[in-house]
Amino acid sequence: MAAGAIVDKYLARYAVPEARLPLALPRTYERVLVVPALAEDAGFVARVRHAFSQGPPAGRGLLLLVVNATPETSAVMLARNRKLVLELEARARTRELLHLEPPIVWLDLGECDAVVVDRSSPGHQLPAGQGVGLARKLGADLALGFKARDLIRAAGFGSTDADASLPADYFDAGEQAVAGAAAGIFPFAHTPSSDPLLDRATCAYELSLRYYVLGLSHAGSSYAYHSLGSTLYVGFDAYARVRGFPRRQAGEDFYLLDKLAKLGAVQRLTAPLVQIEARLSTRVPFGTGPGVQRLLDASAGPEALSLYAPRTFAVLGEVLASFSEFAQSRDPERWRRRLNGLPEARTVLGYLDALDIDAVLRDALRQAKSAQHLSRRLRIWFDALRTLRLIHVLRDHCHPSLPWRRALADAPFSSLHAQSLDRAVTELRRRELCLASFVGVCGST
Repeated sequence: MAAGAIVDKYLARYAVPEARLPLALPRTYERVLVVPALAEDAGFVARVRHAFSQGPPAGRGLLLLVVNATPETSAVMLARNRKLVLELEARARTRELLHLEPPIVWLDLGECDAVVVDRSSPGHQLPAGQGVGLARKLGADLALGFKARDLIRAAGFGSTDADASLPADYFDAGEQAVAGAAAGIFPFAHTPSSDPLLDRATCAYELSLRYYVLGLSHAGSSYAYHSLGSTLYVGFDAYARVRGFPRRQAGEDFYLLDKLAKLGAVQRLTAPLVQIEARLSTRVPFGTGPGVQRLLDASAGPEALSLYAPRTFAVLGEVLASFSEFAQSRDPERWRRRLNGLPEARTVLGYLDALDIDAVLRDALRQAKSAQHLSRRLRIWFDALRTLRLIHVLRDHCHPSLPWRRALADAPFSSLHAQSLDRAVTELRRRELCLASFVGVCGST
């Protein structure tokens, strides 16, 4: 199906209703950024303004801001949402009401224009359980709708959060990424706050993220990338093909990237750097904010950090290698014998059998005629979620997580000894930058 037809189908069947509104923007735009906002302050505009300062003199950038809440949102957060909208409107050079129900306004903010969608006011809140995922989807769907009407010239859109600071060459790098991949993922680092303990907890959590990605890459996974909504740049056509962000309270970035990595390559950019503010947050049930809070709540503080045992990634590598071998041999019994040779065979095969692996292999053999096609089909099936669940099964039944210093020392992809948290993060960040540029089922690790 042609790209235009896929976009039209998505907008007609799967997009939020706002994306189909004939909103009258006063001009066309060279680049677009999607930001969901819950209980944020208007100062975040200063953190993204540098990204809009670059580009052709006649060019203009559009910020799509979705101010959101659900019925569970506290009165304090609702008040902050209202204050954000009022402050942005007060700063604007010009204001135009584009739509009344829900309220959508266009603002000229000087360094960029903004379309602000109010899904926080009474009667316009998002459904329970669909917070940031639906908010991000709403902004991205609106961007796609504008693109379909030739109001946006960019090939893709940026996705970030209000705690992120974007570099001046952000859009140039993003557009270059989606010219050859389904999406790009920017490198990131957390910036210090005024609270040393918070900074150490954030550093520890960042260490766990980087360790996991390096472990996946070492195992040969097609899904070895960071799933952070603040670091994404997504091609419009690819976004439509995978039917957009899921309507989830959290993890929407994980699931979108999982689908994009099956569709085409995902580029791990080495520059420019997105800086993310170290802060506490209760906006989502899991992710960076809750992860940092758990470390702060631990009796030993950030030093309580534990990491997956390195052996779990070695076992994952064996599972992935067995699928590659099966693509060549097309012999299910040989595949099972190989995995039966693992010390963890009972756990691994029990996990795969619970997923009806025999039926999966039979279907793959029937539908895939070549070894390349068969290997691709199995890597699509054994996706980011099934990979994470296998890691958790191995942790729970075979190899418990280890104190972070021991895990870093034992892991062949790190081999770091007696490092401080900040030095360990710096070294893992350096090693990430040495990974292959492209990942995904069509990429390479």
